[in-house]
Amino acid sequence: MVILALKPKVTNQLGFSFPLSNDPSPAVRMGRKLECHEGQHASQDIQNAFKCRKKLIKGEKEPDMRDVFCVLCEYASLSAELDVDYLYARLGHTIIDIRAGQPLEALCERPELLARFPSVTFLAIEEVPFCGQQLPESIGSLPLLEKLNIEGDYKTLPKSIETLKKLQEFKIDSVPLESLDLDFRQLTSLSSLIWYYTPICGAELFDLPAGLTKIDLGRIPDLQRLGTNLDKLPQLQHLKISCCPQLASIDEKLTLANLNNLTLWKNPLLSSIHADTVLGNQKTSFTNGIDIRFAPKIYEDITRLQIQEKKLLALVCEHAACFPNLKELHLGYARDLTGIRFPFGAFSQLESIWGADFGDDGFWDELPLC
Repeated sequence: MVILALKPKVTNQLGFSFPLSNDPSPAVRMGRKLECHEGQHASQDIQNAFKCRKKLIKGEKEPDMRDVFCVLCEYASLSAELDVDYLYARLGHTIIDIRAGQPLEALCERPELLARFPSVTFLAIEEVPFCGQQLPESIGSLPLLEKLNIEGDYKTLPKSIETLKKLQEFKIDSVPLESLDLDFRQLTSLSSLIWYYTPICGAELFDLPAGLTKIDLGRIPDLQRLGTNLDKLPQLQHLKISCCPQLASIDEKLTLANLNNLTLWKNPLLSSIHADTVLGNQKTSFTNGIDIRFAPKIYEDITRLQIQEKKLLALVCEHAACFPNLKELHLGYARDLTGIRFPFGAFSQLESIWGADFGDDGFWDELPLC
């Protein structure tokens, strides 16, 4: 007969059970330390919050991620020894999503507390009123961070972001930067960059890491040209540039052989792409004045084209030879096609036309009879 000896367990206020032993493990010591702080130093609000967490843990519902983080930040401010990262991970969280309106007084006063959560893989900051309205350098103390989202009234980005070697996705939205002193090339794992409503603090796009596969630029007030930096991105597959009021041309003789999705949308000054630009793309969306009257070889691989403006459709019809392999034409929200007579015979590979409000306006006049 086999006899199993089970060690007794102790349950702390978080609802975690730990085995008792003569030589307590770090987890046991942590639990006891937590209870000590609860009884001696923690505010009544904190105690109530953890009682609520305990009920949620034992019940069917999971504790709210944001509430847990706020409470753990308060505990971290009380004890330098408490392993709040372990507790947060034990509750199944690897994401920190902090926003204005949350009870983040401890973190805002001591932003270095963010470094107490090194296991986090996704950090989202939205309008958090950090001390001095500056993003904390402690962001760079999250070695496992893979995704970073920033939104809010901040004037600079912390230099420590350069140390995030595992960062794969970086999104910045509505940040009124006054200076930008980051070398993005240091982010060697970065594959996706989304930059909305935020200045780049210069006329030309900054240097980027070679591994980028996706760039989405939108409503950048000071972007005037792409420069030759994109030519250093051999893996770039997706490029979208929208609503950039100062972008006048793409004239840098780019070679983006792996690009398969190019979208240029509502850039009011954009009128030309350099004739020596090579875009090996299969899906292209042009929705404002792009000059396609050059180098037909650029568009030989395009099989799907999306156009939302009548003047562009007229230009495509005029230069059908630029699209010898076009199979699908999507007209999106185009409504008035009066005066457009589509040259079906010039598009020998065309299989379908989608969208638009087709009427008896002459569009189909050249459709061959079957």
